[in-house]
Amino acid sequence: MKIADKMKSLAERGHAGQFRKDGKTPYIEHPRAVVVLLGKWGVTDEPTLAVAWGHDLLEDTDVTADEIRRVGGPRHGQAILSDIQSLTRDKTVWPDKKAWLREVARTASPRALLVKAADRICNTRDFIALGDAAKARDYLAQAAPVFALAPETETIAKELEAVRAEIDAAEAVSPVAAPETGITELYFVLDRSGSMGHLVRSTIDGFNEMLGKQKNEAKGELNVSTLVFDDTNDVLHSHVPVTEMQPLTEKEYRIGGCTALLDALGDAIGHAVRHQRHAAPDRRAQNVIFVIITDGLENASKRYTTEDIREMVSKETKQYGWEFLYLGANIDSFAAAGAIGINRSRVTNWVADPQGVKTHFKDLEDAVSMVRCCSVAERAAAFNTGMWKKRSEEDFRKRGRKR
Repeated sequence: MKIADKMKSLAERGHAGQFRKDGKTPYIEHPRAVVVLLGKWGVTDEPTLAVAWGHDLLEDTDVTADEIRRVGGPRHGQAILSDIQSLTRDKTVWPDKKAWLREVARTASPRALLVKAADRICNTRDFIALGDAAKARDYLAQAAPVFALAPETETIAKELEAVRAEIDAAEAVSPVAAPETGITELYFVLDRSGSMGHLVRSTIDGFNEMLGKQKNEAKGELNVSTLVFDDTNDVLHSHVPVTEMQPLTEKEYRIGGCTALLDALGDAIGHAVRHQRHAAPDRRAQNVIFVIITDGLENASKRYTTEDIREMVSKETKQYGWEFLYLGANIDSFAAAGAIGINRSRVTNWVADPQGVKTHFKDLEDAVSMVRCCSVAERAAAFNTGMWKKRSEEDFRKRGRKR
């Protein structure tokens, strides 16, 4: 068993029965989020990931230093323990957390600083998810000395920019509390333009398999709406309970034409807004998630502009907590999605072949399940750290740039 996996097991044991500040999220989800964020930054070495899994063990559990040392073995045990000790605050010695963070920045190893930077960013996002943007901003600022001296400075700077934008967005509006109906509305905005021709069968199979798995998900009610688009768009499903969904076939998913994505997304958001507005209070969605799948750039819309869609996405995201996931192939998905207001943590590239399609539908299966089943904090951790898209990004790293 790898060192990181051993430390994960130790952390699961040590943090068993502990919860995060929302009182619902198991504590182990925090070190998991730190590990995922480090993976997003390209960190793969086992000792660093072991420190990430175990960074709170000495401070918050009864796990001993000897147990941690044994996990690392003769080669890495003492170094891993030393890093975790450097990240463990003795409140009797360091009552002032800001002073302690300055000491960490001054004395901790580069590996420990990298873990601390990821830890701080994940905690900041938890405060955002809990609706305390002011606390999130102050908490992030306290760790400035750590961010300044940690390795991977450029990568961390980009992450900090994204987190600060999330704080700004959270402070800009007063979110409307979602009704606790347990209903999730899933909106597919699915490209059927000509370039998708070689992916018809795999797209249909991935769509059907994903929704088939959702039929067996016990938590909450899921309704599905599907809009397919080329130059024009058609609504295939409108708020159909997932348990009543019939398999998609080539009769409904017919390929041809250009890519009027803005018009399709504008129509889909408008449809969702009207549904929420006119539904009875006990039938309004608690969760709304849009899934946009395309393999090309916008080139045919006539009724909506980029600015129109950015304004619509921004309003529904900030004020009502809707999620927008953008999955793009053969384009710079991050630039295209960013232009319409979708946070890059909700964006992924996929390889435009049957394997790539299968991979991104597996990611979507997990993403939709998280929206239906997880607490707000758990969901925020999964989306903000990119946990939801790990398969697609790994596949794209291995195969996408070689094509």
